[in-house]
Amino acid sequence: MTQAPSAQTTPSFSSIVGDVVIAENLPSLPIPKVRGDKIVVKISEDLYEEQLKLFRTNLIGRLLLRKGSIPLKIDVIKTSLDVLWKPSKS
Repeated sequence: MTQAPSAQTTPSFSSIVGDVVIAENLPSLPIPKVRGDKIVVKISEDLYEEQLKLFRTNLIGRLLLRKGSIPLKIDVIKTSLDVLWKPSKS
């Protein structure tokens, strides 16, 4: 009796970065609470405004490439966007 070859499993994103801590100031973060089947986090207006100021110049997006394209390095993307958008240095 022969066994079928086992499928190679790829690690998930969450398993790779699961132990990474992104927040700078964990003690200031509110504690999540479970209400029914949802997790609720209450964020104060002050904390919201503080974080809004910190990230006011950030851009979050997704770069979609054609299937089979070679992934671009971050410095190539940054240089291309700097040329297109001409951001101010302030």
